[in-house]
Amino acid sequence: LFLNELEEILELTQPEEFEMVYKILFKRIGEAIGSPHFQIAERALFFWHNEYISSLIADYRKDILPIIFPALQVNSQNHWNQTVSTLTLNVLKIFVDIDSNLVEECSKAFEIEQERKEEKKKKRAERWALITKGG
Repeated sequence: LFLNELEEILELTQPEEFEMVYKILFKRIGEAIGSPHFQIAERALFFWHNEYISSLIADYRKDILPIIFPALQVNSQNHWNQTVSTLTLNVLKIFVDIDSNLVEECSKAFEIEQERKEEKKKKRAERWALITKGG
């Protein structure tokens, strides 16, 4: 319901108004895209089917894509629902078509962040092993 109402509001939003809210808004939309509940993720990905909203997203892509890229990347590889995976790949393709360099930058930043998280997890496990071993 929230995403349906949001789409209706965005259709009436002027670019100046959109500029005031899009960063916070796309943090929430990114969470919806990454939802394991297929209807929520699917509905969030349908925003790109709306021509006006899609054009707003394209205009502000340099700020929006870095916010939602992690959810898109994870969905494209791991979402259990095939429809969500396909919609995610379609959205990624839209971004590649309009700004492939930005997608590449976001992909590299995502990989670096994943490596940093993995290293942090490994160090935590090593410290825990020392604690439990040392008594």
